[in-house]
Amino acid sequence: MIYWGLTEVPRDIPEYAEQVHLSHNSISKLPHKAFFMTIPSKMVWNSPLDRCKELNLQHNQISIITPGAFERLYSLECLYLYNNRMKSLEARTFLTWSPPSTHKLYLQRSKISSLAPNTFQGMEKVYYLYLEFNSISVLPPKVFKGLSGCCRLHLEHNRISSLQYGSFYGLRTVHYVILHHNQISCLRDKVFKHIWLCCQLDLSHNQIAHIETESFTELHKLKHLLLHNNQIVHISCDTFTDLVSLKILTLFNNLLHLSDIASCSRVAVSISALNSSAVSPDVPWACTSECPKLRMKFGWRRSVFPVCLGQNNPLCSSRNTFLGKYAGKNFTPHPKKI
Repeated sequence: MIYWGLTEVPRDIPEYAEQVHLSHNSISKLPHKAFFMTIPSKMVWNSPLDRCKELNLQHNQISIITPGAFERLYSLECLYLYNNRMKSLEARTFLTWSPPSTHKLYLQRSKISSLAPNTFQGMEKVYYLYLEFNSISVLPPKVFKGLSGCCRLHLEHNRISSLQYGSFYGLRTVHYVILHHNQISCLRDKVFKHIWLCCQLDLSHNQIAHIETESFTELHKLKHLLLHNNQIVHISCDTFTDLVSLKILTLFNNLLHLSDIASCSRVAVSISALNSSAVSPDVPWACTSECPKLRMKFGWRRSVFPVCLGQNNPLCSSRNTFLGKYAGKNFTPHPKKI
Protein backbone atom coordinates (compact mmCIF):
# COMPACT_ATOMS: atom_id res chain seq x y z
CA MET A 1 0.00 0.00 0.00
CA ILE A 2 1.37 3.42 -1.04
CA TYR A 3 0.06 6.74 0.31
CA TRP A 4 0.83 10.33 -0.72
CA GLY A 5 0.12 13.83 0.65
CA LEU A 6 -0.14 12.76 4.29
CA THR A 7 0.42 14.79 7.46
CA GLU A 8 -0.39 11.90 9.82
CA VAL A 9 -0.63 8.13 9.73
CA PRO A 10 -3.88 7.15 7.97
CA ARG A 11 -6.39 5.04 9.86
CA ASP A 12 -7.77 3.17 6.88
CA ILE A 13 -4.82 0.95 5.99
CA PRO A 14 -6.16 -2.57 5.36
CA GLU A 15 -5.35 -4.78 8.34
CA TYR A 16 -4.04 -7.51 6.01
CA ALA A 17 -1.36 -5.25 4.40
CA GLU A 18 2.15 -6.72 4.45
CA GLN A 19 4.01 -3.74 2.95
CA VAL A 20 3.06 -0.20 3.90
CA HIS A 21 4.81 2.70 2.16
CA LEU A 22 4.27 6.10 3.79
CA SER A 23 7.51 7.66 2.57
CA HIS A 24 7.92 11.14 1.07
CA ASN A 25 5.06 12.65 3.04
CA SER A 26 4.80 15.30 5.78
CA ILE A 27 4.09 13.09 8.77
CA SER A 28 5.49 14.82 11.86
CA LYS A 29 4.48 12.60 14.79
CA LEU A 30 3.92 8.94 15.59
CA PRO A 31 1.57 8.75 18.59
CA HIS A 32 0.94 5.79 20.86
CA LYS A 33 -0.63 2.91 18.87
CA ALA A 34 -0.08 4.85 15.64
CA PHE A 35 -0.74 1.78 13.54
CA PHE A 36 -4.08 0.68 14.99
CA MET A 37 -6.63 0.94 12.20
CA THR A 38 -10.29 2.01 12.40
CA ILE A 39 -12.43 1.22 9.33
CA PRO A 40 -16.16 1.58 10.17
CA SER A 41 -17.28 0.47 6.71
CA LYS A 42 -15.64 -2.89 7.35
CA MET A 43 -16.61 -3.02 10.99
CA VAL A 44 -12.95 -2.76 11.99
CA TRP A 45 -12.04 -0.87 15.19
CA ASN A 46 -8.57 -0.54 16.74
CA SER A 47 -7.06 -3.36 14.73
CA PRO A 48 -3.21 -3.43 14.61
CA LEU A 49 -1.30 -4.04 11.42
CA ASP A 50 -0.10 -7.36 12.78
CA ARG A 51 0.65 -8.77 9.31
CA CYS A 52 2.83 -5.87 8.18
CA LYS A 53 6.37 -7.03 7.36
CA GLU A 54 7.78 -3.81 5.89
CA LEU A 55 6.97 -0.29 7.08
CA ASN A 56 8.51 2.57 5.15
CA LEU A 57 8.45 6.02 6.78
CA GLN A 58 11.56 7.51 5.18
CA HIS A 59 11.67 11.12 3.96
CA ASN A 60 9.01 12.51 6.27
CA GLN A 61 9.22 15.21 8.94
CA ILE A 62 8.89 12.91 11.95
CA SER A 63 10.25 14.65 15.04
CA ILE A 64 8.41 12.75 17.79
CA ILE A 65 8.01 9.00 18.24
CA THR A 66 5.96 8.19 21.31
CA PRO A 67 6.95 4.93 23.04
CA GLY A 68 4.35 2.36 21.99
CA ALA A 69 3.91 3.80 18.50
CA PHE A 70 4.77 0.43 16.98
CA GLU A 71 2.82 -1.62 19.50
CA ARG A 72 1.59 -5.03 18.31
CA LEU A 73 3.33 -4.93 14.93
CA TYR A 74 4.08 -8.59 15.47
CA SER A 75 5.35 -9.42 11.96
CA LEU A 76 7.45 -6.32 11.27
CA GLU A 77 10.83 -7.22 9.74
CA CYS A 78 12.07 -3.96 8.19
CA LEU A 79 11.46 -0.48 9.59
CA TYR A 80 12.65 2.47 7.49
CA LEU A 81 12.84 5.78 9.37
CA TYR A 82 15.79 7.52 7.73
CA ASN A 83 15.73 11.12 6.52
CA ASN A 84 13.46 12.46 9.24
CA ARG A 85 13.83 15.09 11.98
CA MET A 86 14.11 13.13 15.20
CA LYS A 87 16.39 14.96 17.62
CA SER A 88 16.15 12.38 20.38
CA LEU A 89 14.82 8.90 21.02
CA GLU A 90 13.27 7.96 24.35
CA ALA A 91 13.62 4.72 26.27
CA ARG A 92 11.58 1.82 24.85
CA THR A 93 10.72 3.80 21.71
CA PHE A 94 10.48 0.67 19.58
CA LEU A 95 8.94 -1.70 22.12
CA THR A 96 6.13 -3.70 20.48
CA TRP A 97 4.92 -5.68 23.51
CA SER A 98 5.17 -8.86 21.50
CA PRO A 99 7.77 -11.42 20.48
CA PRO A 100 10.23 -9.24 18.52
CA SER A 101 10.51 -9.79 14.79
CA THR A 102 12.23 -6.69 13.34
CA HIS A 103 15.50 -7.56 11.54
CA LYS A 104 16.56 -4.22 10.06
CA LEU A 105 16.18 -0.74 11.55
CA TYR A 106 17.16 2.26 9.42
CA LEU A 107 17.61 5.55 11.31
CA GLN A 108 20.34 7.28 9.33
CA ARG A 109 20.21 10.98 8.35
CA SER A 110 17.46 11.74 10.87
CA LYS A 111 19.15 14.57 12.83
CA ILE A 112 19.33 12.40 15.96
CA SER A 113 21.52 14.03 18.60
CA SER A 114 20.76 11.97 21.72
CA LEU A 115 19.81 8.40 22.59
CA ALA A 116 18.39 7.48 25.98
CA PRO A 117 19.43 4.31 27.82
CA ASN A 118 17.19 1.38 26.83
CA THR A 119 16.13 3.10 23.60
CA PHE A 120 16.18 -0.25 21.80
CA GLN A 121 14.70 -2.45 24.49
CA GLY A 122 12.58 -5.19 22.97
CA MET A 123 14.56 -5.29 19.69
CA GLU A 124 16.28 -8.63 20.25
CA LYS A 125 15.84 -9.74 16.63
CA VAL A 126 17.38 -6.63 15.01
CA TYR A 127 20.41 -7.84 13.02
CA TYR A 128 21.32 -4.53 11.35
CA LEU A 129 21.09 -1.11 13.02
CA TYR A 130 21.91 1.94 10.91
CA LEU A 131 22.52 5.20 12.78
CA GLU A 132 25.09 6.85 10.53
CA PHE A 133 25.00 10.50 9.38
CA ASN A 134 23.29 11.82 12.49
CA SER A 135 24.49 14.23 15.21
CA ILE A 136 24.94 11.76 18.06
CA SER A 137 27.55 13.06 20.50
CA VAL A 138 27.28 10.66 23.46
CA LEU A 139 26.60 6.95 23.85
CA PRO A 140 25.33 6.56 27.42
CA PRO A 141 25.71 3.24 29.24
CA LYS A 142 23.12 0.62 28.24
CA VAL A 143 21.94 2.65 25.26
CA PHE A 144 22.02 -0.55 23.18
CA LYS A 145 20.53 -2.81 25.83
CA GLY A 146 18.02 -5.13 24.18
CA LEU A 147 19.96 -5.55 20.92
CA SER A 148 21.20 -9.00 21.86
CA GLY A 149 20.85 -10.27 18.28
CA CYS A 150 22.49 -7.33 16.51
CA CYS A 151 25.41 -8.32 14.29
CA ARG A 152 26.13 -5.02 12.53
CA LEU A 153 26.13 -1.54 14.12
CA HIS A 154 26.69 1.57 12.01
CA LEU A 155 27.59 4.80 13.84
CA GLU A 156 29.87 6.46 11.32
CA HIS A 157 29.65 10.16 10.47
CA ASN A 158 28.30 11.31 13.82
CA ARG A 159 29.76 13.62 16.48
CA ILE A 160 30.70 11.06 19.10
CA SER A 161 33.51 12.52 21.19
CA SER A 162 33.94 9.85 23.86
CA LEU A 163 33.06 6.25 24.63
CA GLN A 164 32.13 5.12 28.12
CA TYR A 165 32.35 1.78 29.87
CA GLY A 166 28.97 0.21 29.22
CA SER A 167 28.25 2.13 26.01
CA PHE A 168 28.10 -1.18 24.13
CA TYR A 169 26.41 -3.17 26.87
CA GLY A 170 23.86 -5.60 25.43
CA LEU A 171 25.56 -6.12 22.05
CA ARG A 172 26.44 -9.72 22.80
CA THR A 173 26.55 -10.95 19.19
CA VAL A 174 27.70 -7.89 17.24
CA HIS A 175 30.37 -8.68 14.63
CA TYR A 176 30.88 -5.30 12.98
CA VAL A 177 31.09 -1.95 14.79
CA ILE A 178 31.61 1.00 12.46
CA LEU A 179 32.68 4.27 14.14
CA HIS A 180 34.76 6.06 11.53
CA HIS A 181 34.43 9.82 10.97
CA ASN A 182 33.53 10.79 14.52
CA GLN A 183 35.36 12.96 17.07
CA ILE A 184 36.61 10.32 19.50
CA SER A 185 39.75 11.53 21.26
CA CYS A 186 40.56 8.74 23.73
CA LEU A 187 39.92 5.02 24.20
CA ARG A 188 39.41 4.09 27.86
CA ASP A 189 40.17 0.77 29.50
CA LYS A 190 37.63 -2.01 28.80
CA VAL A 191 35.41 0.28 26.74
CA PHE A 192 34.80 -2.53 24.23
CA LYS A 193 34.53 -5.33 26.79
CA HIS A 194 30.88 -6.09 26.02
CA ILE A 195 31.41 -6.71 22.28
CA TRP A 196 33.67 -9.70 22.77
CA LEU A 197 32.44 -11.39 19.54
CA CYS A 198 33.33 -8.38 17.38
CA CYS A 199 35.32 -9.25 14.22
CA GLN A 200 35.79 -5.77 12.76
CA LEU A 201 36.18 -2.51 14.64
CA ASP A 202 36.55 0.63 12.54
CA LEU A 203 37.82 3.66 14.48
CA SER A 204 39.50 5.41 11.58
CA HIS A 205 39.14 9.12 10.84
CA ASN A 206 38.67 10.19 14.44
CA GLN A 207 40.84 12.32 16.74
CA ILE A 208 42.23 9.51 18.88
CA ALA A 209 45.44 10.59 20.58
CA HIS A 210 45.54 8.25 23.55
CA ILE A 211 44.77 4.53 23.85
CA GLU A 212 44.76 3.07 27.34
CA THR A 213 46.44 -0.30 27.81
CA GLU A 214 43.26 -2.35 28.31
CA SER A 215 41.11 -0.64 25.69
CA PHE A 216 40.82 -3.81 23.62
CA THR A 217 40.64 -6.32 26.44
CA GLU A 218 38.65 -9.52 25.79
CA LEU A 219 38.35 -8.87 22.04
CA HIS A 220 39.62 -12.38 21.29
CA LYS A 221 37.65 -12.67 18.03
CA LEU A 222 38.70 -9.33 16.53
CA LYS A 223 40.28 -9.76 13.08
CA HIS A 224 40.30 -6.23 11.65
CA LEU A 225 41.20 -3.16 13.71
CA LEU A 226 41.24 0.10 11.75
CA LEU A 227 42.96 3.00 13.50
CA HIS A 228 44.30 5.02 10.56
CA ASN A 229 43.81 8.76 10.20
CA ASN A 230 43.93 9.58 13.88
CA GLN A 231 46.40 11.44 16.12
CA ILE A 232 47.93 8.50 17.98
CA VAL A 233 51.38 9.33 19.33
CA HIS A 234 52.14 6.22 21.38
CA ILE A 235 50.98 2.62 21.77
CA SER A 236 51.75 0.61 24.88
CA CYS A 237 53.42 -2.77 24.45
CA ASP A 238 50.44 -4.51 26.04
CA THR A 239 47.69 -2.78 24.06
CA PHE A 240 47.13 -5.69 21.67
CA THR A 241 47.72 -8.55 24.11
CA ASP A 242 44.16 -9.92 23.92
CA LEU A 243 43.87 -9.63 20.13
CA VAL A 244 44.86 -13.22 19.43
CA SER A 245 42.83 -13.43 16.16
CA LEU A 246 43.94 -10.10 14.68
CA LYS A 247 44.80 -10.22 10.98
CA ILE A 248 44.76 -6.59 9.87
CA LEU A 249 45.76 -3.48 11.80
CA THR A 250 45.88 -0.09 10.05
CA LEU A 251 47.88 2.72 11.64
CA PHE A 252 48.84 5.02 8.79
CA ASN A 253 48.35 8.78 9.04
CA ASN A 254 49.05 8.92 12.76
CA LEU A 255 51.92 10.45 14.75
CA LEU A 256 53.59 7.18 15.67
CA HIS A 257 57.29 6.40 15.70
CA LEU A 258 58.31 3.11 14.17
CA SER A 259 59.95 2.23 17.48
CA ASP A 260 56.47 2.29 19.07
CA ILE A 261 55.34 -0.36 16.60
CA ALA A 262 58.47 -2.41 16.95
CA SER A 263 58.08 -2.55 20.71
CA CYS A 264 54.69 -4.27 20.44
CA SER A 265 55.31 -8.00 20.64
CA ARG A 266 52.14 -8.87 18.68
CA VAL A 267 52.90 -6.81 15.58
CA ALA A 268 54.63 -7.67 12.33
CA VAL A 269 55.04 -4.98 9.73
CA SER A 270 53.80 -4.91 6.14
CA ILE A 271 56.96 -4.33 4.13
CA SER A 272 55.22 -2.49 1.32
CA ALA A 273 53.96 -0.02 3.89
CA LEU A 274 57.16 0.73 5.81
CA ASN A 275 57.97 4.34 5.05
CA SER A 276 58.65 7.66 6.67
CA SER A 277 54.95 8.43 7.12
CA ALA A 278 55.12 6.17 10.14
CA VAL A 279 57.21 8.67 12.07
CA SER A 280 57.19 12.35 12.81
CA PRO A 281 58.69 14.45 9.98
CA ASP A 282 61.58 15.55 12.18
CA VAL A 283 62.46 12.03 13.34
CA PRO A 284 63.80 9.96 10.38
CA TRP A 285 63.57 6.20 10.53
CA ALA A 286 66.95 4.59 11.10
CA CYS A 287 66.48 1.58 8.84
CA THR A 288 69.78 -0.07 9.50
CA SER A 289 69.04 -0.41 13.19
CA GLU A 290 65.29 -1.10 13.11
CA CYS A 291 65.08 -3.74 10.38
CA PRO A 292 67.19 -6.40 12.15
CA LYS A 293 65.29 -5.74 15.35
CA LEU A 294 61.98 -6.34 13.63
CA ARG A 295 63.24 -9.52 12.08
CA MET A 296 64.50 -10.82 15.39
CA LYS A 297 61.32 -9.87 17.16
CA PHE A 298 58.81 -11.34 14.72
CA GLY A 299 60.64 -13.90 12.62
CA TRP A 300 59.72 -16.92 14.75
CA ARG A 301 56.30 -15.92 16.07
CA ARG A 302 53.22 -17.86 15.04
CA SER A 303 50.69 -15.08 15.64
CA VAL A 304 51.83 -12.41 13.22
CA PHE A 305 49.83 -10.17 10.92
CA PRO A 306 50.38 -7.23 8.56
CA VAL A 307 50.26 -3.68 9.84
CA CYS A 308 49.59 -0.92 7.36
CA LEU A 309 51.53 2.21 8.27
CA GLY A 310 50.88 4.15 5.07
CA GLN A 311 52.07 4.31 1.48
CA ASN A 312 51.96 7.94 0.43
CA ASN A 313 55.40 9.19 1.46
CA PRO A 314 58.90 8.31 0.17
CA LEU A 315 59.81 4.72 0.96
CA CYS A 316 62.66 3.74 3.20
CA SER A 317 65.97 3.55 1.33
CA SER A 318 66.65 0.06 2.70
CA ARG A 319 63.30 -1.37 1.64
CA ASN A 320 64.72 -3.59 -1.10
CA THR A 321 67.24 -5.20 1.21
CA PHE A 322 64.89 -5.70 4.15
CA LEU A 323 64.43 -9.41 4.75
CA GLY A 324 65.41 -10.32 1.22
CA LYS A 325 62.56 -12.13 -0.56
CA TYR A 326 59.88 -10.31 1.44
CA ALA A 327 60.90 -6.91 0.06
CA GLY A 328 58.14 -5.27 -1.94
CA LYS A 329 55.48 -7.64 -0.63
CA ASN A 330 53.13 -7.69 2.31
CA PHE A 331 55.12 -9.29 5.08
CA THR A 332 53.52 -12.33 6.70
CA PRO A 333 56.60 -14.27 7.84
CA HIS A 334 56.54 -18.00 8.28
CA PRO A 335 57.40 -19.46 11.69
CA LYS A 336 61.14 -19.67 11.59
CA LYS A 337 63.76 -19.58 14.28
CA ILE A 338 66.67 -17.23 13.81
